[in-house]
Amino acid sequence: MDTNFFLISLDLKSSKDHNIYLKYENFNVNNQLYTICCMKQYSSHLILDLLQANLYLLESLSKTHCIYVAQEIIKAEICLLSQQIYIQS
Repeated sequence: MDTNFFLISLDLKSSKDHNIYLKYENFNVNNQLYTICCMKQYSSHLILDLLQANLYLLESLSKTHCIYVAQEIIKAEICLLSQQIYIQS
């Protein structure tokens, strides 16, 4: 089981600020969940820029995982713009 993972969610409730949330979380040796990094932006482009600027996160991910996360962030933005429910696959 991979101990590091991303959770992607949307905030569609507030009428002003619709945002994409990206949380990078980890289970430690005691199986306790903790958040390593949390990002919030209104566009996939800005979230991906923040992710790219964080070398620790990039070095800990495989290329396949990076591609998956980018696809999911873009999918989340499409849902955000169309006011649809986003479900992370």
